[in-house]
Amino acid sequence: MTNATTQVAPSGRQPSLDAQTLEQFASVTRDLQSAFDQLAGRAQVVEQQLAATNRRLAAKVSELDDLHEDLATLLEALPCGVLVRNADGNTVARNPAASRLLDCERGDEMQALEGLTQHSSTGRLSFRDRQGRHRLLAISRAELPARSDESLRGEVLLLDDLTEHDELVRRVASRNKMAAIGTLSAGLAHEIRNPLNAVVGFASLLAKSENNSEKERRWAEQILAGALETNRILTGLVDFARPGELERHSLETLGLLREARELVLGPVPEVSPHRVELVCKTTQIIGDHLKLRQALRNLIQNAIDACGEQARVRVTASKTIDGYLLCVEDNGPGVEESARESLFEPFYTGRASGTGLGLALTHAIAELHGGHLECRPERSSLGGAHFSLRLPGEGASPLT
Repeated sequence: MTNATTQVAPSGRQPSLDAQTLEQFASVTRDLQSAFDQLAGRAQVVEQQLAATNRRLAAKVSELDDLHEDLATLLEALPCGVLVRNADGNTVARNPAASRLLDCERGDEMQALEGLTQHSSTGRLSFRDRQGRHRLLAISRAELPARSDESLRGEVLLLDDLTEHDELVRRVASRNKMAAIGTLSAGLAHEIRNPLNAVVGFASLLAKSENNSEKERRWAEQILAGALETNRILTGLVDFARPGELERHSLETLGLLREARELVLGPVPEVSPHRVELVCKTTQIIGDHLKLRQALRNLIQNAIDACGEQARVRVTASKTIDGYLLCVEDNGPGVEESARESLFEPFYTGRASGTGLGLALTHAIAELHGGHLECRPERSSLGGAHFSLRLPGEGASPLT
C-alpha cells in the first residue's frame, strides 16, 4: 500500500491571498470611502442648513424681542388702562395706567375690580380713591377666545378716565343753569325791590310811630322782618347766579375761620349755646377772601341749623397734595342718602325756614375757585354730617 504524502507549510507562515481576493477587498474599501465622502458632504450640507435655520431663528427671536419691547413701551405710554384677565377672573397683566386709574398697588387690584364683574361689554365704574376723591371710569371689554376651540381663555379690559370730562360736563350744565337763574333773578330783583323798599320804609315808620298801639307796632315789626327776609333771599339769589370775579390771595387760615365763625355766632362766640371748634393744619390758604368767608359761614350756619340746640361743629383746614381742604363736621342727624343728589340744587331745603340757597351758593363759590363741594357719605367724627370743600393750590386755573 502506498501512503499519501501531505505537505505542510513551514511553521509560522500564512497562506498568501490570491489577486482576486485582493481586488475585491480594494473595491469594498473604495465603496466605503465613497459612501463616507457622500455622508460627510451631506453632513456638511445639513450643518450649513442648520446654521442658516439657526440664524433665521435668532433673527426671529430678536424680532419678537423687539416687538415685545415695543409692545411693553406702548402699554407703558398708553394713557388708558389695560387689564388682562384669565378665564378664572384673575388679573395676569396690566399696564401702569391701570394701576394709576384704579389707585392701587400691584397685587391689590382685586378689591378695586369687584365692581367690574357687574358690567357687560361696556359700562362705567364709579368709586372713591384712597384720597377720598370721586373717580369715574369707562370700561370696554373684549373676550380672548382659545386658539384650539371655542372656549374662552380670558378677556381684556380697557379703562378710560372720564372724571375730568364728567366734571366739565357737569360744570357746563351748572353754568347754563346759573345763567338762566341769573337772568331771572336780575329781573325779579329789579321788579320786586322797588315796591319792597317802599314796604320796608313804611313798615319802619309804623314800627317807630308813637301814635300806634303796641299791637300795631308788633304787626309793623313783623312786616318789616318779612320784607327784610325777602330782600335777603333776593340778595342770595343774585349772589348765587352771579358770584362775580375772583380775587385770589394768600390768606391767613385761622383769621379766615374766625371771621366766618363770628358771622354766625357773633364777636363773642363763648356766649353762644353752640360750639364751633377751629382746627388749622395749614397757616395759609389760597382763595378769594370774601367768597371763602361766605362759603364757610354758610356751612357753619347750615350745620348749626341742622343740629338744633347746643350744636357742636368742627371746622378743619388742611393742605393736600394738589391744594387745600376745608371740612365742616357736626353732631346732627346727618344727611339722608336720597337727599345728597339734590343737596346743592338752588331752592332745595330740608327745613321749613330754609331758603335753599346757602349750600347752592357755597357750591357755586367752590366751582368758581376750580374746586368742588361734597357731602361725604360716611358720618363725621362727631356723628353727624361731613361737608368737604376742596380748593386747588397756587397756580391753578379757576372756573371762568
